[in-house]
Amino acid sequence: KGDIQQLLTILAGEKIRDITITEPSLEEIFMHYYETKEGRK
Repeated sequence: KGDIQQLLTILAGEKIRDITITEPSLEEIFMHYYETKEGRK
């Protein structure tokens, strides 16, 4: 969640040996969706 460019800018100043970025699980997607919907009511 958020701006990937901002993340890359921050990481550019760091010495990184390894990074793993994964897609969210289906459960995480639905939980985020419903949390967002509830916040809009």
